[in-house]
Amino acid sequence: MSINAFRIKQAFFIAVIVILMVVYYSIFRQLMMSQKIYEDIDFIAFYSAGRIAQVDGTANIYKFEEQKKMEEAVKGRLITADEVLPFIHPAFIVPLLQLVVGTDYVSSLQRWIMVQLGLYFVSAWIISSLMSKTLPQRFLSGIAVILFFPAIISLIGGQDSAILFLGAAIWIVGLINEDDYLAGLGLALTTIRPHIAIVLAIPFIFKRQKVFAGFCLGAGALLVVSLFLVGLSGIKDYMQIIAISAGENCNSGQTIMFNVLGCLLRSFPNVSPELQRHIAWAVYAIALVGLCFLWRKARTIEPHHIGTLILIGLFTVPHLHYHDLVILLVPIILSIRKANKLGLICLRDTPLIVTGLSLLLLINHTLLSPYIHSIPYLLMILLFIWLWMPEHLIKLRPA
Repeated sequence: MSINAFRIKQAFFIAVIVILMVVYYSIFRQLMMSQKIYEDIDFIAFYSAGRIAQVDGTANIYKFEEQKKMEEAVKGRLITADEVLPFIHPAFIVPLLQLVVGTDYVSSLQRWIMVQLGLYFVSAWIISSLMSKTLPQRFLSGIAVILFFPAIISLIGGQDSAILFLGAAIWIVGLINEDDYLAGLGLALTTIRPHIAIVLAIPFIFKRQKVFAGFCLGAGALLVVSLFLVGLSGIKDYMQIIAISAGENCNSGQTIMFNVLGCLLRSFPNVSPELQRHIAWAVYAIALVGLCFLWRKARTIEPHHIGTLILIGLFTVPHLHYHDLVILLVPIILSIRKANKLGLICLRDTPLIVTGLSLLLLINHTLLSPYIHSIPYLLMILLFIWLWMPEHLIKLRPA
């Protein structure tokens, strides 16, 4: 690479980093000064669960009426049942919420964001090992990962997608390094989104079974912790909350989801939402069976299989919002590694590529808000095509 080309890349990378950080800071600052933190972000459900656990005990975190009362206290007004944002997350994160939340909602949100940011730092350091072995390059790659736009969306919303990504990071590093038990244990952390964990884990019954064994061990331990926290009655309440959240009148934003269900609801607004939910669940089941068949027929599990698992899984799961698209980083990194293997790019270009994609997603989300789904869908399609493209069709040249 010429010195001029290197300097151009370096200047572009610095410029993108500065733009992203300035915009992200502006968004966070406006959020903290806005009434939206009480009305329009997901953290209120986490706050309610943490405060209920502190005041009434962890066994009551899934009681709908308790959640409603706590959210009314935060908003300072009475709310209807369909205004409640239910806490639908596994109970094993509640002890962490108990440590973070307090009587002041805004301060609790700030502490939760810092905890999630810390988890992203850990995840970024883990997954950056797939892109470079030198400390400076790992640092730059890690920064690019942390600034990935869906990760920032999760922080802005007070979500817990950092735990999902931590599990995915450990999982993919374990897979690449052929440490299947470690991969399975990392995969267990993705049970923070059970519907995603299922589609990522089940195919490993048919190949690399140690991954599934590690998943069962880790997920079983988290289940025991959850049972200890809420008891059998709490599990029953959890199932009821899940049923409520899947309903038509629940405040779960199904029409803006990035999955099959969201596509159906946006494309066919006059068709019964209940019918569309049944169709979406059927597609999810069919996709899971298809992925299991793919695993069973494969000689070995290659990076394109892993990328396919994530891409199809994300599109077909019954519940998916923008913040969980953070695990698109896995097929992105696998695609970069393939391009490097073929001599098309250098791994040191990873921070530039990831931050460039973040800027593209940011522009799409802020300036083309009616079409916020377009670029993520296009990115997923291109990643799928690239990962499956036969290497002999790709013209090789020195990186």
